[in-house]
Amino acid sequence: MSQTSLVESSSGEPPRQAFDNTTTLRLNSPYLAGESAHGNKQSFALQGRYVYKTTATSITPTYHVSTRNTQTGNPWQLQICRLLPNDARRLSAASSSGAAEPFVKYDDDLTIYSGEKIYIPISLGTKPLIVIRGQKQGTVQGSVLMEKFSRSYKFYHMIPIRRASTQAEEERMQALMHKRGYRDSDDWKKKLLLTVQEGPGKGSKELTWIDEDGAAVGIEKDGKLEFMDEIDTKKRDFIVVCWACKNFVLST
Repeated sequence: MSQTSLVESSSGEPPRQAFDNTTTLRLNSPYLAGESAHGNKQSFALQGRYVYKTTATSITPTYHVSTRNTQTGNPWQLQICRLLPNDARRLSAASSSGAAEPFVKYDDDLTIYSGEKIYIPISLGTKPLIVIRGQKQGTVQGSVLMEKFSRSYKFYHMIPIRRASTQAEEERMQALMHKRGYRDSDDWKKKLLLTVQEGPGKGSKELTWIDEDGAAVGIEKDGKLEFMDEIDTKKRDFIVVCWACKNFVLST
């Protein structure tokens, strides 16, 4: 078994399999009529435990976020699900009337993605900050790693390289690693899904979200994520999750 097949949780739990399935969600999937809110632009902002969607005509609670910190208060785990219509209506009604926010219990069974700050004992290139895993059919399966660069963040889908499990192949790989050292590319293919790029100006607080085809899909500024055009629900879910996980793991 490769050394990279196990990831140690920051919780101190026993190591577990790091990368599971390999189904890829295409981020450039076509927009489906009826899935977008009114108007071309949507912006998202996290307020408390909910992510609100704002359009030209409405403000709607859309996602429910559950987080866990370590005993020392550092960010550890994040889960996110879509709010059920009834819960979204209750929250909207309370906000409109100025009433106290109703309590909505987070339902683990509805989780679409989870993220966890991780510790990897050996390098996978740039040290990853968080691993994101899809939890439902139609989400990105396996693991997506977020890595920090000088002026950007990148989200990679880790896809295992399948090889014939023969003794000759194993001996060949062992000899190669002994000769020039282990490389993560021996076992994993990194597929770039998203890039978050800082603005050109020094100290710029505006971030551009770029998909796997190099197209700008959103702008992050002042704590809000705004999509530049209509976008299908699955692609939006994934980008919102990556945005929430990035800000969560960088919150301390």
